[in-house]
Amino acid sequence: MRIGVVGYGYIGRSIVERAQQSDGRFEIAFVYNRRAAALEGLDASLHLSDLNDAAARVPDLIVECAHPNISVEFGASFLKFANYMPLSVTALADDDLRQQLINTATENDTKIYMPAGALLGGDALLMRQGKMGSRSHYFSETPG
Repeated sequence: MRIGVVGYGYIGRSIVERAQQSDGRFEIAFVYNRRAAALEGLDASLHLSDLNDAAARVPDLIVECAHPNISVEFGASFLKFANYMPLSVTALADDDLRQQLINTATENDTKIYMPAGALLGGDALLMRQGKMGSRSHYFSETPG
């Protein structure tokens, strides 16, 4: 599987490192970062300077780990040629954007993957506030 990575901070670096250590299961198609200087030390053949050129790198999956605006600006175009996993899931709170991404994925036989960790974190916050039924008793209220 060829993976495009958008954002090369802590999470992006971790994805790249794990892919490179996967014994060929995963291959990095490209890495994009708003500040090109952050890509220093990464093989230059992996650098992508313009997200409009992502399709030319033929990724199977694009992982966004940069900012919700990436989904707004590029999510639909990514889904025309690759599966897409936005880690900044707050972008999907916009009903119109979410529907646009779903429609584009359906039309192009691609998928949107939702990262479970972020969603589970949301569940934990709701449980702590007592909004998810009986499970809320697992969390104790502490001052401060």
